[in-house]
Amino acid sequence: MRNFVKKMWSDVVLGVLFVVSGFVKAVDLVGFSYKIEEYLGMFQLSSWREFSVSFSVLLCVAEMTLGMLLLLRLWRRITAVTVTLFILGFTILTYLIYIDP
Repeated sequence: MRNFVKKMWSDVVLGVLFVVSGFVKAVDLVGFSYKIEEYLGMFQLSSWREFSVSFSVLLCVAEMTLGMLLLLRLWRRITAVTVTLFILGFTILTYLIYIDP
């Protein structure tokens, strides 16, 4: 039992983090879409601004779905790869925003 808890704690913590993060963004989708518009403007992708609401909905749904998949321990390999890509992508995005003069 103790070994099972050791293996499962990271799934639970990361799953809850993803579900809560997706839910917080979903509470104010319009505000989140404005933030996505700012990001698109920073990377000279202003022509994509019309899709910002769609991106915000897609991102919220993806985050909550990944969190639930982690909590339910379903499709473990695909979920782990996708969560890793999400974390890596947003880490790079945060870094690029941080170094923007």
